[in-house]
Amino acid sequence: MSYSRTAVAVAVLAFVAAGCDSGAPGSTGPAVRDSAGVRIIENADYRWPEGEGWRFSEAPTVDIGASQSETEQLFNVVDALKLDDGRIVVANSGSGELRFYDAAGAFLNTSGRKGDGPGEFGELLWMRTHGDSLLAFDWDGAKLSVFGLDGTFARSVAMRPLIQTGGAPSYLSPFADGTLLAVASLYRSESGGLEAGMRRNTALHLRCDMDGGLIDTVGALPGDEWYLRSEGGGVVGGVRALGLEGHTTAHSDGFFYGDSESYEIGDYDRDGTLTRLIRLDRPNRPVTDRDIELYEEDQVEEWGGDPVARQAIQRMLIDMPFPETLPAYGEFRVDEEGNLWVSDYRRPGEKATRWTVFDPSGAALGVVEMPPRFTPYQIGSDFVLGRWQDELDVEHVRVYGLLKG
Repeated sequence: MSYSRTAVAVAVLAFVAAGCDSGAPGSTGPAVRDSAGVRIIENADYRWPEGEGWRFSEAPTVDIGASQSETEQLFNVVDALKLDDGRIVVANSGSGELRFYDAAGAFLNTSGRKGDGPGEFGELLWMRTHGDSLLAFDWDGAKLSVFGLDGTFARSVAMRPLIQTGGAPSYLSPFADGTLLAVASLYRSESGGLEAGMRRNTALHLRCDMDGGLIDTVGALPGDEWYLRSEGGGVVGGVRALGLEGHTTAHSDGFFYGDSESYEIGDYDRDGTLTRLIRLDRPNRPVTDRDIELYEEDQVEEWGGDPVARQAIQRMLIDMPFPETLPAYGEFRVDEEGNLWVSDYRRPGEKATRWTVFDPSGAALGVVEMPPRFTPYQIGSDFVLGRWQDELDVEHVRVYGLLKG
């Protein structure tokens, strides 16, 4: 959920772990109890019998990016959606475009371009549908653009609550009632400064209207873990290596949030009231020497082309304390049937993606393994749409069948 904009950033790479095994041969369901008006769902195992459950089709049913045509060459895809009529919309941030394809993946048309004018994007970040509109969020200026489902530009809205917080906007999604959940990441301490040491930023959850006005602040929750160090008379830093992360995803009536300290996820209503806690009896895995070694190699490789950045990263890694355990989980998604998908946290070097599925009641169904180097954006009742990268990091948008039973 987080995006770093400091002078020197230690990037936490989005790797997901292989996780634990697929669980006991069929569960009778979680233990459920109430505590001070909050329902607590305790999952000890999975409902799917071992060897059964949901799985991906062996090959994608649609592959955009397989040819070398200009309209299929993708760069920095940040989102993709399948519309009700089967068309696929790709948020291609590298060109600042929304690209429309038919159900088979054939190019149709584009909307938007790079720029700061109406219908243009400086840094396209998120895309959502709401009714008969397509909402696209631009990091630069915290601007929400509204398009018709045919790509016709309608209007732009400055998300004033995000701008006024001074934080970096990291998430935006509509509720069923037409209001918006917005999350701003605040990096400064309570004193207003940036002191050296370990800390977590604040994920400020806001409810806004479609004109960008603030309705209410619904939560100030822990965000990502950061490490800051004094250097050259100032403070530099970035997200902590293998550190804790705050994760949020909206559903029609509220949002799920987790701080990744343990396998516990809160379900909040639109006003920020905690209604449920979903738990899975799975301990956090230890950080190994190999994890640290691979993480440091990844950082040096990523920043090696810039000698100044490389030296700063190396100084940071010498000082930064690594955690004893990995975060409890990674990203969240909610599918079209209301199931919550939670990814395992990927250790450095791992390519496989495993997601635990919880049904709308909070019961843990089981684990679905996704293809290596695949990032899901939309999960339907019988498909999964997302970005896939080959061994050369060439980007594709793919649709896979989701096979159940």
